[in-house]
Amino acid sequence: MTPPFRNSTENRKLLKLARAIGNDIESYVQLLLSACSRQTFARIVHCPTYPVYVMTRDLEERLQIFKDLLSENSVETPYILAYLFERAKNEQKRKKVGQYFTPQKVANKIINLVDLKSGEIILDAGSGTGIFAQSIFTQNFDQVKKIRYLGVETDPLLALSTAFSLERIGAPENWRVAYSNFLFMTSDELKKLGYRRIDVIVANPPFVRSNRLGKRKRIAKQFGLSGFAGLHSFFLYHAARIMDDGRMAFILPLEMTRTRYGYKLLKSLKERFDIEIINHNGENSYSTASKKNVTETQEILVKPQASLFIFRSRTKFKKEEELIEPESEFQNIQLRNFASVHRGISTGANKFFLLNADMIEEIGVPDTFLIKIMPTKLKRNEMADIFNEEDWCRLKESGKRCFLLNIPSKNQFMELPNSVKQYLRLGEQQGVHLVPTCKNRKDWYSVRLPDAPPDFIFTYMFRGYPKFIHNTAGVYALTNLLGVYLKKHIVMSKKETMKLTHILNASIIKWIDAESPSRMYSGGLSKLEPRDLERMPVSRRFIDSIKGSLLDTLYERLEH
Repeated sequence: MTPPFRNSTENRKLLKLARAIGNDIESYVQLLLSACSRQTFARIVHCPTYPVYVMTRDLEERLQIFKDLLSENSVETPYILAYLFERAKNEQKRKKVGQYFTPQKVANKIINLVDLKSGEIILDAGSGTGIFAQSIFTQNFDQVKKIRYLGVETDPLLALSTAFSLERIGAPENWRVAYSNFLFMTSDELKKLGYRRIDVIVANPPFVRSNRLGKRKRIAKQFGLSGFAGLHSFFLYHAARIMDDGRMAFILPLEMTRTRYGYKLLKSLKERFDIEIINHNGENSYSTASKKNVTETQEILVKPQASLFIFRSRTKFKKEEELIEPESEFQNIQLRNFASVHRGISTGANKFFLLNADMIEEIGVPDTFLIKIMPTKLKRNEMADIFNEEDWCRLKESGKRCFLLNIPSKNQFMELPNSVKQYLRLGEQQGVHLVPTCKNRKDWYSVRLPDAPPDFIFTYMFRGYPKFIHNTAGVYALTNLLGVYLKKHIVMSKKETMKLTHILNASIIKWIDAESPSRMYSGGLSKLEPRDLERMPVSRRFIDSIKGSLLDTLYERLEH
C-alpha cells in the first residue's frame, strides 16, 4: 500500500510514523489505544478487553505526529490505519489469515455500485480499518444519518481500528462494529442487536485456501460446501444465508469462475441473484451470467487474480438447504489408496553435488559413488510421459548434470579415494559444508536418499497442468520434483503401468479443472504439495480400464 497523500509533507509524516512503529504490532496497539476515547470503545459490540497503554516518551512523540496527520486528514483515517497496520504486522502472518486491505478507489466504486438508499442497513463483513464506512460517509453525506452501518470483525485490533475510524470521520452514533466471527453470526443474533433485516452486504473476505483451513472437512460439512472451498466461499455462502432480499458486493478470486466448487456455488446463487462480474481485465468469465448484467472495466483490484462480484436479489430465499446442490460423487478412489508421495532429494548445494560426465572424468569419481538422477531445469518437451534409459542417456550426452555424488555415511572419510577426498576439501573451501542442509547432516557430504527410485515422477511446480512421468529409467528425483511410490501390494505388468500413467495424467487434468486444488502464485505459477496430491481422485471409469492385478487388489482392499 502506497502513502495516500498528494502533499509531500503529509507523506513524510506518515512515513516517519511508520518507521517509528517499525515491524512491531505492539507499537501500533499502543499508538491506537493512546488515541482512542471512551466513545470509541462504546461503538464496539461485544467489546473485548484491551491492554492499558503506557505513555512513554517515544509514544508521546508518535502520538503527536499521529494527531497532526488525523487533524488534517480525518476522512483518510481508515487508509492511514491500514498503511500503519501493514507495516507493523509481519507480512507472512497477514497472508496466513488473508488480511489485505481494500484500496480507497475500489471501496468507492463498490459503494457506488450497491447504490445505498435512505433507511437501508449495510453490513461490512470483515471491516478491517473501516474503509467501506468511510466511502459510505463521503458518498452519501446528505442522507448518511438515515443509513445504518454495521461492521463485523474477528480481529480485536482491527475491530478497534474500525471503531476509531468511525469516530474520526464523524459517523452517526448508531454506526457500530461487532467483534465477532461473521461466519457464525446468525440472523437471530443480528435481530437481538436491532438489525431485523440486512439490505446490503459488502466484503473483501480473506483469501485463505482450503489447505490452510484448520478442521476444513468439519467446517465444509457444516456449511454444505466442497472441502476444496476457500474461506472466501464460506463468507459468500453465509452472506446469502442471512440475507432475505438485497444486494451483495464481494471481492473474490477469479478462480471462482473456473473451479467446480466455485461454479456450483455461483450457479446456486444465480437462482436468487442477478450476478454481475467486473474483472480487473474487463472480461466476463462467468458463462451463466446474463449479458445485460456484465460490465466491463479496467479497475485494478486489491488482490492478484481478483474480480468484483455484484449480487442483486431477484427472489426471496425459501429454504437454506436449497442454496447448495448435494455433492455428487466425483471420486471413488484417491491416489493415496495405492501410492504415496514424497519430496525429492535435498542436496543443499546442487552445484556441488550434481555432476555431468565431463566433471566426473575431470574429478575422477568412481561409479560406486554416483547415482542416476533426473536433471533439474528440464524443458517441458524433455519430460515425456514415460522417461526411459534412452531419454536419460540422451540428456547425459548433451551435458546435463545427470549424476548425484553419493557417499554413504558408513564410508569413512580417510577410506575414500584421493580424488573424492580432494573434491570434498574443495567443497569445504567453498563453504558448502556450512550450508544449513549440509550442516545438519552427520557427514555434510552424505546426502540422504530414499530406499528406491520412485515409480513415477511428478512436476509439482507448473503452469497450465502438471504431469506424471513413468520412471522406467529408475532415476532419483530432486526437490524440484515429487516422487510417487506405488504401495508394495500393487503388482503391475509393464502394460498396466503404461495404462496407469495415462490414467493419472487424465485424472490430474480433470481434478485441476474441477477443483483447482493447487496453490497459485504470481505469474501463473501453481504448486501442489505431497499431501494435496495424495488426495487426487482417480475416476472409477479410468481404473476400470485396467483388467488386471491393480484393479482386483485395489477394489479388494477398499472393500475390506
